[in-house]
Amino acid sequence: MYIVTGASSGIGLATAQELLSRGETVVVAARRPNAFDALQQQYGTSVIAVYADVASTDGREKIAIAVNGRRIKGIVHSAGSPIALASYTQLNTEHMVLDMAVHVAAPIALNNHFKDQLQQARIVYIDSYSATELREGWSGYSIIKAAAQMAAKSAAAEFTQATVIRVFPGGVRTPLVNAVLDASVASPTRDIFKAIDEAGELAEPDTIGRYISDIMLLANEEQLNARQFWDFGNSADHPF
Repeated sequence: MYIVTGASSGIGLATAQELLSRGETVVVAARRPNAFDALQQQYGTSVIAVYADVASTDGREKIAIAVNGRRIKGIVHSAGSPIALASYTQLNTEHMVLDMAVHVAAPIALNNHFKDQLQQARIVYIDSYSATELREGWSGYSIIKAAAQMAAKSAAAEFTQATVIRVFPGGVRTPLVNAVLDASVASPTRDIFKAIDEAGELAEPDTIGRYISDIMLLANEEQLNARQFWDFGNSADHPF
């Protein structure tokens, strides 16, 4: 079975749908009640729905109960939080602690909780170039993603029972990106994404869901070992 967190929308939902369409059993986790009614109607018992906050101990325990000791083929850490787009002087450190709990602490806790069930599994992190390339007015997001990226690199180096995979999806039409595009106040970040959108270079979540599922299910060891990460925007990272 697979676990997909943040599976109620965006990349998480698209990845869960793709895995289910290929005959896999998927534990889908999200905070929003009844988020998976449509998935359960379509895929029946292949969908194991967990309504929980992955940043809480109680939420992770609910996921553990759903897994029920079974072997896990892979985890997709796609749970996110609505990180406020703000400049450095406007950062709310209390909110940042909550964001860190979702993006950084929760994947660590889940990996370590399931370490005995993750032998030879594939663990996917949704990475971002914002972790290393600061966008003006988006300091909070960059700081959170930088911490998440280092957590993923640490897992790749030390969590040796599984294969850790970092995926850079690039610009994707997620709720966060839509919020940037719809912002009434002009900013360098909004201008960048508007240009990407007008050029037709924003990927749809379904496209990224298929890409991640291909990596999870089709990539061989040689392909995995040849890369530190997978970049959707790089044609060389589309070997399937």
